[in-house]
Amino acid sequence: MFLTLKNRLYQYVYVLSYIVFLASSVILLNSQFNNVYSAKSFLQWKIAGIVTLIVIFVQIVLLLTRRHGLKQWSVIGLMLIIFVLSYFLKLNVITSTLFLLFLFMANADLLSENAFATIDLATKLIILVVIFAFLIFHVFPSQNAISFTRGTSTRYAIGFTHPNVLSGFILSILCSALLLLQNIRKHFTYLIYALLLVVYLVIAYLTGSRGFMVAGAVLILGFGLSYSKRIVRWLPKVTWVIVSLTFVIGIGMVAWGSSLPLFNTLNNALSGRPGQQLTVIQYFYSPKIIGQNLPLLGARSNLWVDNTFLFILLSAGFIGLMLLLALFIGSAYKAKQDNNYFLCVILIALAVQGIIETQLTNAYMFAPFIYAFTQVVKDVPKRQRPVGRHARHARTF
Repeated sequence: MFLTLKNRLYQYVYVLSYIVFLASSVILLNSQFNNVYSAKSFLQWKIAGIVTLIVIFVQIVLLLTRRHGLKQWSVIGLMLIIFVLSYFLKLNVITSTLFLLFLFMANADLLSENAFATIDLATKLIILVVIFAFLIFHVFPSQNAISFTRGTSTRYAIGFTHPNVLSGFILSILCSALLLLQNIRKHFTYLIYALLLVVYLVIAYLTGSRGFMVAGAVLILGFGLSYSKRIVRWLPKVTWVIVSLTFVIGIGMVAWGSSLPLFNTLNNALSGRPGQQLTVIQYFYSPKIIGQNLPLLGARSNLWVDNTFLFILLSAGFIGLMLLLALFIGSAYKAKQDNNYFLCVILIALAVQGIIETQLTNAYMFAPFIYAFTQVVKDVPKRQRPVGRHARHARTF
């Protein structure tokens, strides 16, 4: 009885801290409340930082008051040491936000997979409605832009700081939805596929985000290919290889790709991103073993590194990049263990998006990695299994 109540309390504390962290991060930092040209932005970053530290403390308490095996304690101890050294010695190899992601993953077994995916999806939909409502009722500062131009086309942010941020948030919602759609009945799949395609086309048109176009295409293609038993069996075995290749491509297309004849074509196709990244590493910052501050990058200098892997390499060093790679490979390994085809598709989509944009370190992108380490209900007799193509057997918490 006592253990049941204790576990319930832990579960509710975990869920509440995740919701608070996600909502505060998105509304304060990713919506148009965050005006990078106003002094209020500094206060919002401070508030979001304080919330993050409080949630880190809560997750550490949950972690240290629960039972773990020797292997788990070894990983937990290593990550704690890395974070403490990074923070106090200013090594900058891991941010407090990414450390919090690790803590959420370490405590994720408090929830079942479907419970977490449901909570994440519901929270994001509520946040989306709140941000749209703020925009409609003019709660945001009037000086904030709601649209951007690229050549002759107009791109819409609709309450977010940038069209790419809106598209990234919608992509995270699609990912959570796909994780839940694994248990749907077969005759609903065509309707779901059509809805996914409509959302993809609308968001791609409104935002003009190339990262969303590529990552969303991977999701939709993966959903369509889930009818192939051969691909469903094969993909989980090679996901870690595909993800690792995206890291190499993300770094290599800038570091070595500039000497290739196709570099100019690639540069034009990606809105000049590779060329600007090449300028950064040639004239401003070079990769190091540990991290470094990048004060010359940002809105005021109009100098950006829209490449997650290169940005992590520059800001967090080689150690930080290896931690990010370990995050992907660890999640891919869990997906293989659980035979979770859709999680593999999502990890590949996020890795591909990472080549073009730097949204992987935003709070709303954390859900697939946390989901990978939630409880998986073991197989039950066939007559008890839910109906579905590749139904996975989860319970609520």
